[in-house]
Amino acid sequence: HTVLIFTQTRKHGKVLQEAMHDNGMIAEFVDGTMDKIKVVNPILERFAKMELKYLINVAMLVEGVDIPQIDCVCVFLSTMSKGKFEQILYRGTRLCPELNKKDFLVLDMGGNFSTHGALGTPYQGGSGKEQKKSQGKICPQCESFAPPLSKECPDCGFVFPEQDNIKVSHNDDP
Repeated sequence: HTVLIFTQTRKHGKVLQEAMHDNGMIAEFVDGTMDKIKVVNPILERFAKMELKYLINVAMLVEGVDIPQIDCVCVFLSTMSKGKFEQILYRGTRLCPELNKKDFLVLDMGGNFSTHGALGTPYQGGSGKEQKKSQGKICPQCESFAPPLSKECPDCGFVFPEQDNIKVSHNDDP
């Protein structure tokens, strides 16, 4: 298994790396200030060969990385950009037939699903702080994100209670 981790800042990434090392989890760290040829590329090669399980990065592996072995994307940042969030998620969407990979796990510690909705949901408009919040649901049983019109949770089957919505009539009678 390989876990690609996105953090908000260099300091945040280094603190996470140290905490992981303290708990026996060896993680490498990359960011845009490092020499790509001498430092970053060798780390990416080890990660792609699955010689390295955890890779922490800051604003570096959002685009242009094709490592199909990634089966967990851990997002320790919050972004107001739906495009950036989707690009982050796309790192785990590559199929990997040699590993029989058919899915991947997303751990969103930044509340991005609440802001942007699930991968592939329509853009809600606006940018930055003006961007509308997604109208999705969070399952109270398993905390998975579900599209707004879901009657049940796609992950655990929890049945959402019916809303007492205002009934709208389209006839002209008062």
